[in-house]
Amino acid sequence: MQTILLLLIVFLALTFIFHVAILQACLKIFKIQNRNVKGTIRIAAILMLWTAIFAVPNLYYGKGPLVVFASLISLVGIFFILRYFLRKNNQISTKKVFGLFIAYYISSFIVMALGVALIRATLFMPFYTAGAAMEPNFKAGDYMLIKRINIEIDRGDAIVFIDPSNDTKTQYFLKRVVGLPGEKIVIKDGNLLINGEILSESAYLPTGEKTPGEIDTLLKDDEYFVLGDNRDQSYDSRKFGSITKEGIIGKVWVRPGITINLPER
Repeated sequence: MQTILLLLIVFLALTFIFHVAILQACLKIFKIQNRNVKGTIRIAAILMLWTAIFAVPNLYYGKGPLVVFASLISLVGIFFILRYFLRKNNQISTKKVFGLFIAYYISSFIVMALGVALIRATLFMPFYTAGAAMEPNFKAGDYMLIKRINIEIDRGDAIVFIDPSNDTKTQYFLKRVVGLPGEKIVIKDGNLLINGEILSESAYLPTGEKTPGEIDTLLKDDEYFVLGDNRDQSYDSRKFGSITKEGIIGKVWVRPGITINLPER
């Protein structure tokens, strides 16, 4: 947790520095006199704060009319913030301010896109459930962050992994780890047995919940056995077999309590 937070702080700091550098470069390119770097830092801070505020609808809803409206308001706000500060002590035409706005926005967008891609690939990524396989603990549309760095997989962890039955490797599943490497997994008469003993799952399953199916398998040193919490409606290791550590994307890290309205299929 501390490593993730530290890296996130470093990322935000570097992003801010890049914003300041981009804005300073744009001011020089458009030959707009700037009082000092302190003034540029203040403008960049206000622009980043404004952008963050209007990024909230995107976080909650992902897409839709509200997201489009928020994005437009954000763009208009950035333009007028630049216009206000740059024309405050300079005689600058609106046309020049608009040109600087376009250059700044495109440059900032590229930097942010690269930064987000780096975070998703190395630190954590957003994820939401898209079905009933993990109910009642995870409902369709539940939004969460998946930790990807320094993860240790334990029994009972909710993890995200690549669908082993999908050759394109673009389909991700959210399931519960019940079997660890080297263990013997048996499902019989509605019971889940690990190395011959019935596994207690009271921490995440309703009392009396049964596990349908007939399974008898021994996991290899890099294999895990995963099941959905909704045992009657889950497509899991009972169908596609065990999964390898290589196919694991990460495990559930933060659940902010946000639910995305998924489109009907």
